[in-house]
Amino acid sequence: MGEAYKEGNTYSARLRQDGHDVYVSGFKKKKDAVAEAARRLATLLRGGRPKGLGPAHTTVAQAMQDYGVERLPFLKGAEQEARRINKYLRAARLPLLQVSPVCEDEKSGAYFKVSLQPFTDERSVPNGLHRHRKNLMTQTADSDKHRAVLATKYMTEVHRYDVQGFINALRLDNLKAATVALERALLRALFNHARIGWQWSDLSDNPATHLKMPRVVNGRDRVMSQDEQQRLDAALEDCRNLVAGPTFVLLRETAMRASEPKNARWGHVDWERKVITLYETKSDKRDVPLSAPAIQALRDLRPGKPGERIVRIDRDRALEGID
Repeated sequence: MGEAYKEGNTYSARLRQDGHDVYVSGFKKKKDAVAEAARRLATLLRGGRPKGLGPAHTTVAQAMQDYGVERLPFLKGAEQEARRINKYLRAARLPLLQVSPVCEDEKSGAYFKVSLQPFTDERSVPNGLHRHRKNLMTQTADSDKHRAVLATKYMTEVHRYDVQGFINALRLDNLKAATVALERALLRALFNHARIGWQWSDLSDNPATHLKMPRVVNGRDRVMSQDEQQRLDAALEDCRNLVAGPTFVLLRETAMRASEPKNARWGHVDWERKVITLYETKSDKRDVPLSAPAIQALRDLRPGKPGERIVRIDRDRALEGID
C-alpha cells in the first residue's frame, strides 16, 4: 500500500492501490500526511482515473482552455471570463475561446456557446480605441510578462510565490483592486476545478489561496456632475453610431447593471405599465420603472420583434465608425 516518511522538516506519504499512485508532502504531522493520501486515494478509487494528461503534463494555458470550454457555458459572466482566459491562451499561442449567447428558445441550462478559434497575433480593435489599447499594453507590460510565464508552466510547477509575484505585478501596474481580485479568482477557480472536477490529486494545494491581496472597496458614491453630463451628452450627439445616444440614456435612466442590458429583449417591455422586466439578474428578475426619457430612448432604438435584443452594442462596438 505505501507509507509515510519524513522529508526535511515535514512529512510525506505515498499510497498505491489498484494501479493508482498518490503522493502528498509538506505536512507537519505524520498522521495528517497519511490521512490526506488516504482521502485522495479513496477519491480515485471511487471515480476512476484523473481526466486528461494530469497536472504534470498540462500547462496552465491548456488547463485554462479546457476549463473555459467546460465551465463558461454555465457562467453569466462568461464573456468577461473568456477575455481573461484568452490572455493566457495568447501567451501560449493556443486557440482562443469564442463566446456567443444562446437564444432563449435554445436554452437548456446554458447561457453561452463556447467554441475555439485559431490563434492569431492580430486583434480587432474598433476605431477610436487604438490609442487606448496601446497605452493599456504599455501600462500592463510587466504583469503581462508574469502572466506569460504562468501560462507556460505545468500545473504542478505553479507555486504560491509564482501567483503572488503575478499579483504584485498587477498592483505595480496600477490595476484596480477589483481587477486584481478577478485575476486571482480565475486562477483559484481553475486549480479548484482541476483538483476536484478532474481529480488531479497531485495538486496538493491551491497556489492561488492565502495571498496578500489589495483591499477591494465596493462602495459607489460617484455621481456625474452637471458639467460632465452636458459634455457627455454633447459627445453622444456627435457620435456616428446612432444607437449609442439612446442606449446610454436608457442605461442611465434604468440604472441597469453592466451584465443586464445584453439580456433585455423587446418582449420584456410593458409599454402600458411603463416597466421593463430584467431577467437573469442576481435576484432572478426585477421590474424596472421606465421614466419619460427612458420611454423616448426605447422609441429611438426602434422596437423590434419580442425576442430581439434592445441593446445591440457593447462598450467596444459602440465606438465603431468613430475616427
